[in-house]
Amino acid sequence: MTRSAIGAFNYQSIGHTVFAVGRFLSALAGLLFEPRWILMVLYICLVITSTLAMNLTGSAGVSMVILILFFESGVFSIIFAMCLRGLGSKTRLGSVLLTTATSGGAVIPVMMNPVNDSRGIRYGFCVAVAVFSFGLLLPLYATVLPDARRQVDPVHKPSSGRSKPMRPRRLMKMSKALSARASKGNRSWDLPAREHVEDRKEEVPG
Repeated sequence: MTRSAIGAFNYQSIGHTVFAVGRFLSALAGLLFEPRWILMVLYICLVITSTLAMNLTGSAGVSMVILILFFESGVFSIIFAMCLRGLGSKTRLGSVLLTTATSGGAVIPVMMNPVNDSRGIRYGFCVAVAVFSFGLLLPLYATVLPDARRQVDPVHKPSSGRSKPMRPRRLMKMSKALSARASKGNRSWDLPAREHVEDRKEEVPG
């Protein structure tokens, strides 16, 4: 049997490259589709590829692991953007908590290690299947519940009333408008967007 000339370092380089490509493709998809749909597709693909990684061997199994990196690349950035919407004055705290919550790379291998020792490395991907299946609940929740859907969907609506993501031309117009305000010294563009501002009740002195 002829062994592959690709070493561990080469596989790592391929994985990082695939991860970067997936991140850019996820960003481009955000211009065409609602983030919750993109996140749902990514999680479904992660469950499928993790399941296949449990059952395939050789190059096919390695390919599934690389595909896991591809579909995993856009997950955190989409979750980060979705979960910050509507936080208002708590946006800074929310961003800190979301950033510190990215501990899956440290926790999941520890969870997989006992399974790897007892049942083998391939079967250890059952932990990944369980984790990705649990993560799939977020886009399902954001799709099924109307209030959650209004919270995470883009707020720019055409005349038909159906929400749509911003198109590149509109993004360019907004970018030029912000640049013009910045050049005039107007700092109002630093404030949160309208949908991020929470209404506060005036405190009545006791």
